[in-house]
Amino acid sequence: MATTIKPDQLAAAASAAGVDISSDSVTQLLDYVQGALLQPPRPPQRPEIVKYGAVDDDRSKNPDKLIDPPVERVDPFYWLRDDDRADPEILSLIRRENSFAQEVCRPLSKVRSEIYDEILSHINETDTSFPYPVDDYLYYTRTVKGLSYAIHCRKLGENGKEEVLCDINKLAEGKEFCDVRGVSPSQDHKMIMFRADYCGNETYALEIRDAATFELIDSIKDVAGAFWGRDMSEVFYTTHDEAHRPFKLWHHKLATTSTAPESSAEGDGSSAKVDRSNDTLLFTEVDERFYLSAHKTLDDRWVVISVDSAETSEIHVCDARRASIPQLLQLGEGGTPVGELPPPSFKCLRPREQKVEYDVASFDGHFYFCSNVGGQKNFALFRAPFSSIDTLPDSPSESQSTLPLGTTADASPEAIGNGWEPVIPYDEGTFLTDIEGFEGFLAVFGRRGGFTKAWLLKIGESELTPIEFDEPVYDVCDGPNCNFRATKLRLHFNSMTTPRTVLDVDTVTLEREVKHVKDVPNYDAQQYESVQLYATAKDGKTRVPMCAVFNKKLRGASSADQPFTKGPVMLYGFVSLTIFFFFFCLARANGVTFDDAVCAGMARMGVAWIRISAQFASLSSTVG
Repeated sequence: MATTIKPDQLAAAASAAGVDISSDSVTQLLDYVQGALLQPPRPPQRPEIVKYGAVDDDRSKNPDKLIDPPVERVDPFYWLRDDDRADPEILSLIRRENSFAQEVCRPLSKVRSEIYDEILSHINETDTSFPYPVDDYLYYTRTVKGLSYAIHCRKLGENGKEEVLCDINKLAEGKEFCDVRGVSPSQDHKMIMFRADYCGNETYALEIRDAATFELIDSIKDVAGAFWGRDMSEVFYTTHDEAHRPFKLWHHKLATTSTAPESSAEGDGSSAKVDRSNDTLLFTEVDERFYLSAHKTLDDRWVVISVDSAETSEIHVCDARRASIPQLLQLGEGGTPVGELPPPSFKCLRPREQKVEYDVASFDGHFYFCSNVGGQKNFALFRAPFSSIDTLPDSPSESQSTLPLGTTADASPEAIGNGWEPVIPYDEGTFLTDIEGFEGFLAVFGRRGGFTKAWLLKIGESELTPIEFDEPVYDVCDGPNCNFRATKLRLHFNSMTTPRTVLDVDTVTLEREVKHVKDVPNYDAQQYESVQLYATAKDGKTRVPMCAVFNKKLRGASSADQPFTKGPVMLYGFVSLTIFFFFFCLARANGVTFDDAVCAGMARMGVAWIRISAQFASLSSTVG
C-alpha cells in the first residue's frame, strides 16, 4: 500500500531543510512523489514446464526443422498466455496495470496536453492530398476535421466534378476497427479494389466494388496483398501461412455478377478455412525464412513474384499477356471465346544464392536488375533481354531450393553469370535501392553520403544522370507514377526546413516544376536553416554524417564544424519516425538545435555500414 503524504507535510519538510518552494511547486512535487510511491500490480508466479521444438501437438508444417529432442524450460508466467483474450483473471490484471499507469502519469497530463496541442497546431485536419494522374483521371484523398478516416476521390481532368470512390468513415460505421489499404482503380476505371481489415489482425478481405455505386462486385477473405491482372477480368493475390508470413500467390477470375453479400467481405478474425476452389494456386514458398510478395510492372507486361529473406532473394516472372482472358482465349464465330484460360506459368530469373539480392524492372526490351551479385555490396545495375527467359524451364509450383544456413555466395565478378551484363560501372560510394522502368527512361533511387538521391538512365546511355536539388540536406522519393508513357517523373521532396513538396521533373531538360507544397500551419521555413555535418566516432576514424536544423537567430560565427552558437541540442538516432516528428517540431520551435545522426546499423550509408561495420562486426565503434 502506498504511503499518503499531505501537502503541508511536504512543505514543512522543505522548510526544515531550508528549501523555499511555492505552493504550486509543492503540489507538483507531491504528485511526482505520490506516483513514485505507488506499487505496480504484479502477477503471481506459477512455475510450469514448457516444451519447445518437436512437441507432440506438431505446431509446424515442417517438423524436420524443429529442435529434436525438444528442450524444456520453467516459465513462471506461462499462465498469462491466453489466445482467446477471455481469462477473467488476466483481464483483471491488465485493467489494474492500466489504472496504475494512468495514476503514475497523472502529473504529466498538463505537459501531455501541451505537446499534443503544439503538434496539432502544425496540422491541417481538413486537408486534400495533391492529385496524381492515372490515364485521364486525377486521384486523391481528403481528410475532414472530426472524421477519423480518409475519403478517396477522383475527378476527370483538372476541372472535372469530384467523385467519391471510398469513404472509409462510412465503411467503419458500426465496426470497432477499420483499416483500408491499397485502393486502386481497374484499367477501365469502372471498378475499385481495396483491402480491408475489420478486426485488427492484419489479415485483409479483398473487396472489389463498382466505382460509381460502391456496390460490392466480388470479395475474397484472408488476403495479404492484391493487384489487378492484365485487364479487369482477373486479380492476383497473396495469402499468409499460420505464422502470418505471405507465402502463396493465387489467380482469381472476377465474378460476372454481384454474387457476394455485403457481409461476406468482412473478416471476422476466425481461423475458419476459406474456400479457394475456384482460384488457381500459382506458387508456394515453402522455406519459412522467405517472404513472398508480387506485383505487376508499370508497362503491364510482367507479373513478378519476389521471395526475400533478410539477405537473399529470388524472382519469378510471367508474361501478363499470357494470363489475360481476352488475349489468350481462342475466338469462335461472332468473337465468342472458346476454351478455358490456361494457368499463368512463371520462369525464375535467377535461382536463389545465399546473400545475393536483386530487384527487377522492365525497360527497353530488357529486364534491368539492381543487385549485389559478384560482391558489389552497394548494388549495381545489370540487364538481360526479355528473350533470355525463353529457354528457361517453367518454375515449379513450390520453391525447390532450401539454402543451408551459413553458406556464402561467390563474391567474384565472374559469379555474375546468368546472361547479365553490367549497365554502368560499379560505384562503391553509391548505394542503389530501387529502380522503376518507363517507356523512355529508367528511374533509379539510392543514397550517396548518407542521403537520398535520384537518377535517370535514358535509352542507349551508359551512365546515370543525377537529378539535382538546391538544398544540401534533403529526402527525395518516388511519387505515385502510374503512367508508363509519362515524360515527367513525379517525386516527393522534403528537407529539415521544407515541407513535403510534390515535384514533376522533365526527363529531357531535367527542369523541376513545383506542383504543390504541403501547408504547415504556424510554420515559417524562412526562419530556419539546415546544414550537413560530420562527427568522428570514438574509433577515431569513422565519420558519422549528421544533418542539423536550427533557428537562424542561433547562427554565430560561421564555420564548417560550428555553424551555430552553442546551446541545447537534441540528438536524434535510431527511433520511430513518429517520435522523430514530435521531437523535431518541438525542438525547432523552442530554440533547440535538432541533430539527426546516421548511426551504425542504419541503411543510409549503404550495406557495408549496416552489415560489416555495424551489426556483424564492430557495432560499438560508431556509437557513443
